[in-house]
Amino acid sequence: MEKILQARILPYKFPEKIVTRDNLVSKISDNINKGLVLICAPAGYGKTIVTQEFLRTSGRQYSWLNVHPDMDSFYVFISYLVHSVKKINKNFGTSTHLLIEDYRDKYEFASNSAKIINDVTSTFVNELYLGFEEETIIVLDGLGNLDNSDWTKLIKYLGGQNIS
Repeated sequence: MEKILQARILPYKFPEKIVTRDNLVSKISDNINKGLVLICAPAGYGKTIVTQEFLRTSGRQYSWLNVHPDMDSFYVFISYLVHSVKKINKNFGTSTHLLIEDYRDKYEFASNSAKIINDVTSTFVNELYLGFEEETIIVLDGLGNLDNSDWTKLIKYLGGQNIS
């Protein structure tokens, strides 16, 4: 199992003074029940801050994952994702972690990636549905830092809505 850096599963510190973006926060709020909300803009436009502003005002529980380029492996990414969700439910992810460890020992990833991704992703999503009664938001901050698109099935499972 990978060493999990806590700074990657916690949101960045919210600045004391920000320019509020009520219109953007309202757009996120209006679309939050669509499964997946993508906030897209160039670097430095405040995507992280507006997301934090929405979360602060929404009162919803959430997990946060600061995605880094070195998470461009399915196993590393999914392990970090499970640990980020464990921040709000310490019992979450047991089945997913067991399956990851079993599959690492049993299968070579390159030639079995479709099976591994499908099975691990299905287990993760099932644990999400069974482990949370109230709506939960998973923030993947910096998803564009990843080049590997083989495992994006997880995101497809959750649906999609793009907010511009």
